[in-house]
Amino acid sequence: MRLLLILVTACLTIGCASQPHRLSAASKAPCELPPPTGDPKTGYVWEKAESKCSNSWAVRFNGPGAHGVNYVEIDEQGILRDRNAAEDALQYAGEVQGNRPAYVVVYVHGWFHDADADDENVQAFHSALASVRAWHEDREVRGIFIGWRGGSLQLPLLKYLTFWERKSTSEEVGRGGLLEFLLRLEQAVKPTPDSRNRLILVGHSFGASVAFNSLAHVFLERFLSGVQSSDASPRYRGYGDLVVLINPAIEAMRYMPFQSAIRYYSGRLQAPKADFTHETVPRLVVLSSLGDKATRRAFPAARIFSTLLEEHQPISSQQSPDSVPGAYDEWAMDTQTVGNYGGFHTHTTLVFAPEQEQAAARTETRGRLASLDACRNLNAIEIRDLLFADAAEPASRGRTFPDSNFRLAWTGAMPKYLPYVLMDVDTQIIADHSDIGHPSLVCWINQLADAD
Repeated sequence: MRLLLILVTACLTIGCASQPHRLSAASKAPCELPPPTGDPKTGYVWEKAESKCSNSWAVRFNGPGAHGVNYVEIDEQGILRDRNAAEDALQYAGEVQGNRPAYVVVYVHGWFHDADADDENVQAFHSALASVRAWHEDREVRGIFIGWRGGSLQLPLLKYLTFWERKSTSEEVGRGGLLEFLLRLEQAVKPTPDSRNRLILVGHSFGASVAFNSLAHVFLERFLSGVQSSDASPRYRGYGDLVVLINPAIEAMRYMPFQSAIRYYSGRLQAPKADFTHETVPRLVVLSSLGDKATRRAFPAARIFSTLLEEHQPISSQQSPDSVPGAYDEWAMDTQTVGNYGGFHTHTTLVFAPEQEQAAARTETRGRLASLDACRNLNAIEIRDLLFADAAEPASRGRTFPDSNFRLAWTGAMPKYLPYVLMDVDTQIIADHSDIGHPSLVCWINQLADAD
């Protein structure tokens, strides 16, 4: 009650942050962006507040790194703000341009952010798309930016008190009309299983909560379909080609039903049994920065207050409660985020290869074009071999992805070739909670999603 009173008083005193609307007459036709300002050291600025494109739900950039972005907004209760904007995004994503396949990236922002033209996530999204376009000139690169009210207070200190209500809002947004949109988007971009188009979804922070709450049951349903399938080929579909959750602000307990199903069906000796031997590329990747104080410290502290009266016990994929060694700790899963709960990790920490550490020295920027000259595509077998180098082998330090220069190793804690990958990330790659735009990270995600 005291927290509610503080928030209400703050809203009355300084005003709550409103959700920007990219819904205007200007949206009837795509708005063309001028060349970005800035440089790699200071950061590129693609869109500006009060510019001619600031209220448009469709913007296009036709210079080097040509790409377009359509904005789809979700209100506080999970309802699509404008069906016209959603239909326009679906049409744009599925358009066929000659023999050029589409490369569609969906981004769901997190806490404190929105779809405002000068939001730093908007700038970073443009830069990431421009990077992909620079590496793949034969593709039509298209972005879909999912906007919601990520911030509800503007006052610098008081805004952190919105953790609980923004977390609740992210769950509402994820359970609403977004799922309908995402399923239609998948049909538009990948109308057939052999489509050359690519569809990648990235969620950050509470945006990862939005994405996971929308797609959790889709992943479980498609996993069970794979368990029942007898195909001697990759059969565990996710959503699109790849879903990436970065520093997800969602408790590990929300992932446990999926983890339990994976453990149970992969441990069975007879049908229905999960067989991952034919899998090649990941379908879900969860990344958690070692420097992310928001999810590693603040999130557990905040969750303590909401879980004090709940009952927790050790459980396994077989039964609850279960005191066998290695049982999962419900208390830990209820207070830690899915990315920070070590019991789910499939790989060692994602790091730069030792010979690249000096070359990968960071420059903090607000949004940037690719600093990598190239990001080569890998085939599916190469991806599998690179992802599942065994950390248990003598002197094994994993294998290095070309161009992105990342290194990791499979720990053996989960089944080999499992297409659901969870790991910590070194601070050179993701420095903290919000630093998610490193060109090498964009390249690595591209390599996982765009395997030949």
